[in-house]
This record gives sequence, C-alpha cells and structure tokens, in this order.
Amino acid sequence: MAQLRLSQRKVQTFIAWMSPPLGFVKLNVDAAARTNPGDLAAGGLFRNDNGEWLFGFTCRA
Repeated sequence: MAQLRLSQRKVQTFIAWMSPPLGFVKLNVDAAARTNPGDLAAGGLFRNDNGEWLFGFTCRA
C-alpha cells in the first residue's frame, strides 16, 4: 500500500498563462471536491490568442 508523506516545506511556483496559436481559442478549466462523494464545483473560461476573455462558466454537482 502506498504511503503519503507530508512536508512542512513551502514551495512557491510561478506560473503564466500561455496564449494559443494565432486564430485559436484556449479553454482553461478547474474543479474542486469537498468529500467523496460530496460537493463538486467546476468552471472554465475561453480566451482568444490575445488573452481576451470570451466566455466563462461554472457548475456545481
């Protein structure tokens, strides 16, 4: 059986959004669950190649 080890060390990670190729649209999504089974929420957004927000959505299950 696998074991999970927790560390007190904090790691800072910098991320950046990368645009899609010219003429394309990019979909970014994320989700979170509280328990299994339990509350679930998800959402996403569409951006064009200039990084402009086109459409977004959220849902709960």
